[in-house]
Amino acid sequence: MFQNEFEELNKDLFDSIIDPIEAALADCNLKREDIDEIVLVGGSTRIPKVRQVVGSYFGKAPNFGIDPELAVVTGAAVQAGVIGGGWPLEVTAMELPTNRRKVHLYTHNSEA
Repeated sequence: MFQNEFEELNKDLFDSIIDPIEAALADCNLKREDIDEIVLVGGSTRIPKVRQVVGSYFGKAPNFGIDPELAVVTGAAVQAGVIGGGWPLEVTAMELPTNRRKVHLYTHNSEA
């Protein structure tokens, strides 16, 4: 029930997912058939509808097994190293233990 309502409320956002994908493919002179694997990173890739839209577009299931926050942070660190002149970079992957991962708790504040 809540998932359907969530998807309906965010329909315009889900409909806009494909535009930046098509722009990136066009910039690289690639077609969707040229893509062997889709790797999703970032917090919104935890949303099942995002996975479904991307998977439908490419005709294959996306890989979302990478910790989204870790991937984004690693990419930002690499970019900071490049900008800061720290080339060549040494990058080591690490996985945070489950009990150390960030947990988001949202509560409704009736006074706001």
